[in-house]
Amino acid sequence: MTLCLTTPAPDPEVSARSLTRLGFEPVSKGSSLMTDGAAVIHVDTAPRARAGVRVWRGALGRGADELLTRHGAAPFDGGRLVAAPSGVPLWVVDGPEPELEIGPRGALLGSFAGISIETPSLARSVTFWCALLDARVAAGGVDQGWLTLRRDGLADLSFMGPLACPHSFANPSLTYFNGGRNAGVIAAVRAREIPVFEEVGGTDSAPAENIVLREPGGIGFFVFND
Repeated sequence: MTLCLTTPAPDPEVSARSLTRLGFEPVSKGSSLMTDGAAVIHVDTAPRARAGVRVWRGALGRGADELLTRHGAAPFDGGRLVAAPSGVPLWVVDGPEPELEIGPRGALLGSFAGISIETPSLARSVTFWCALLDARVAAGGVDQGWLTLRRDGLADLSFMGPLACPHSFANPSLTYFNGGRNAGVIAAVRAREIPVFEEVGGTDSAPAENIVLREPGGIGFFVFND
């Protein structure tokens, strides 16, 4: 595991409690990394924490250092911080990635589909991330207004153009796609009394087909049927 989201947690207990309700657990006792068995979130308790993407240096491509310098990466204690073309903070952590046993256990939110980011320039984002991670375009394209980048061993990165998503979009977010099972996933979320940030696709007489969630640090969760 070398790529995840990071969330600010000025009150660690509040953040941990919220993520636990969403099906996340610490990867080990006392760890700042939490997982639901597929996605991973780093809970950052530092006063200057910011929501963003976190990647370990061991996952970077050969030209990553030059790329980070060109984009004005600034040092922080333990790595470098840079704004990706989307504007999302990217935390590059020195050293090898942590060894995590991410298993196939069923997540409360369903089937994890990857990290979603909205960007003002798909072209600049694909150039940046492909160079940073030696990733490739696995679906979509700049001409289609969306695309997914993939590299073995990493979570997929999906990008959408500016204002392309018609729903509330926390930048960045985690996406879960559940097909016809989504009604049951949403029912399980409601059974835990987890606040729903936005309901999508429902009517006065029918429940929502999709939901958008948020946790205290600002990370979003798309829980959709496709």
